Amino acid sequence: MGCPFLLSNGQVFEQGHPMRYLLLLTALLLAGCQSPYLSMMEKAGIPKREILAHRVEDARSAQIKARYQFNRALEHYRQALDAQGGDAEQRYADLQRDYAASEKAAAAVKPRVDQVQQVAEAMFEEWDDELADYQTPSLKAASAQELAQTREQYAELMQNMRAAESRVLPALGALNDQLLFYKHHMNAQTVGNLQQGYSTVSGTVAPLLLDMQRSIDGAGGLIQRLQSP
Repeated sequence: MGCPFLLSNGQVFEQGHPMRYLLLLTALLLAGCQSPYLSMMEKAGIPKREILAHRVEDARSAQIKARYQFNRALEHYRQALDAQGGDAEQRYADLQRDYAASEKAAAAVKPRVDQVQQVAEAMFEEWDDELADYQTPSLKAASAQELAQTREQYAELMQNMRAAESRVLPALGALNDQLLFYKHHMNAQTVGNLQQGYSTVSGTVAPLLLDMQRSIDGAGGLIQRLQSP
């Protein structure tokens, strides 16, 4: 797919009226036009390092929201199983909303993690190439050391982000299974089976919450490094 809205000289073009800057950037991202986007941002005085910091923050925010939603859904499942009497149909409707919110929040994470990886790879490649431009050995050594440390910190963060990502579908599946079981048996005498089902879903969601928290914590450290002078 080509990159829309860009002429050969990099100028912005839209039929009829000028496009707002933010809308252009969004369009470029959706089109997957990372290279023109990064080039345009750098021409505007925004380096890849700063762009990466914003991307990491965006991914971190998405993971915070997803973690909150999964934890909320799990807690509401537990409360529904512990409830005595009351409106079981209403509790089921609430659980459905919790599941839908978890699904939506989880879907927002992966594209943001992908965007972090795209910018990071471009930044590291450029940084590595530009080490050859140094004339002062001490400055070159200092920059190479900072590059190695930033790469290492980024690699650990990406590993945690992908680990959390790999647990999302199993966690959603477990939540959905519990939701269906609750729907089919909320008026039956199957409390023991419901509790057993909760133990299963809890054991599936808990590792996701842990991996997401590791990723969230690691993102904060990388953002601080990227934003430091």
